[in-house]
Amino acid sequence: MLAMDTCKHVGQLQLAQDHSSLNPQKWHCVDCNTTESIWACLSCSHVACGRYIEEHALKHFQESSHPVALEVTCLACDNKSNTIEPFWDLSLEFPERYQCSGKDIASQPCLVTEMLAKFTETEALEGKIYVCDQCNSKRRRFSSKPVVLTEAQKQLMICHLPQVLRLHLKRFRWSGRNNREKIGVHVGFEEILNMEPYCCRETLKSLRPECFIYDLSAVVMHHGKGFGSGHYTAYCYNSEGGFWVHCNDSKLSMCTMDEVCKAQAYILFYTQRVTENGHSKLLPPELLLGSQHPNEDADTSSNEILS
Repeated sequence: MLAMDTCKHVGQLQLAQDHSSLNPQKWHCVDCNTTESIWACLSCSHVACGRYIEEHALKHFQESSHPVALEVTCLACDNKSNTIEPFWDLSLEFPERYQCSGKDIASQPCLVTEMLAKFTETEALEGKIYVCDQCNSKRRRFSSKPVVLTEAQKQLMICHLPQVLRLHLKRFRWSGRNNREKIGVHVGFEEILNMEPYCCRETLKSLRPECFIYDLSAVVMHHGKGFGSGHYTAYCYNSEGGFWVHCNDSKLSMCTMDEVCKAQAYILFYTQRVTENGHSKLLPPELLLGSQHPNEDADTSSNEILS
């Protein structure tokens, strides 16, 4: 979003008649006629007062956030109940064997696919604590009859694929009452990630197989041992030049994919190769058309271009 200062006025805004995207000083507030503190959303071109920015951002979040389905299955009647929750990134926990301290544990690499499998694994609820709607369907609302509690299991699944997938690796764990220590395990990740095993098949069954394919586009690293301190650097892929760049404050340097794979990743960014509507941000239009209508003489190496 383009933004100025925080506006003192709250009210309905509109563009001035001589509005131009190149002249934001001509945007004004309808209530106070000020040209100060006006912002424009780069996503939908909406112009509003500075105090409206949080509400507008929330609106975009609700419209474009990517839902995760929490499915709870009653083990008594096999009834399934789904709760949809939005996410902007997936926070992935390390498997149990990496939660303990020790050099032997830190020397064993972990795979990001293993962490995704843990995120979407089926988990049994302890004891009979679940109130199943199906099992209690015959019970009247204000009846004195006790509610039927059953055993159940739950599972998280992705039911809408984002164009940019962010995987947050939870490297910090509680150690003691007020201390967090860093998990120094190396996480192995690939250039190409297939998200199909971690998705809800019922809601995404109409998608083509290529919509589940993601290409690595950036890796963020945290340097330091503490949770409240440290330094961040990143590896970013330049899709136009076809090379990786290491970003360390103002210092930029080209690097190889081998260097990227050796990084102690904290956040991974993957870009969807082909979106649900068939578009691709990874390939130019002429190559995308060629991939939809394969030619025996076509160069298949274009499919390896990252975003």
